[in-house]
Amino acid sequence: MDTAANVHAYNTGSVETAKAEAAELQEALANGASSQGRTPEEILDQIDKHRDIPTYALAFCQTMGVDNMLDAPLEAQKDTNYALQSQPAIIDRMVDTFGHVMCAASTLYDETSYQPPSRLHLLHTSTPSRPPSTTPLRRRVTRAAPPCWMPTSPLTAPSTTPISWSAWPS
Repeated sequence: MDTAANVHAYNTGSVETAKAEAAELQEALANGASSQGRTPEEILDQIDKHRDIPTYALAFCQTMGVDNMLDAPLEAQKDTNYALQSQPAIIDRMVDTFGHVMCAASTLYDETSYQPPSRLHLLHTSTPSRPPSTTPLRRRVTRAAPPCWMPTSPLTAPSTTPISWSAWPS
């Protein structure tokens, strides 16, 4: 029966299990086995039982770190010099399991939790001043990029020709 207490207990248990298994998997991947004696394959078997539960998946991703999850298959390949013929079987397992875990965790994403600043606000608060040198400028890439300045004439060699500046087209 779905009562508030049962849901809370289930979600709390999922989070605690995910954190423990993420830490244990990292240890096993680094050392060949965890301090509890389980191999990475055994831990992945246990993770596969919960990989599609969003609360479990989110806690797992937060504990292990998505960057570490993406790097783990590459780290497993390092010993084989990335040769396709000698890939450990655990690589496909990690890719499959971590793909499911990240997919389940993404279902809890709330798009209202992140709102980039409005472009109008950026135009009024962060208009860059004219650059003092003739060195080429690089455009900074951000989610909501402020307007940047770039030369309208090419910079090939230092010269006395004045350079005109204009706003980067959005």
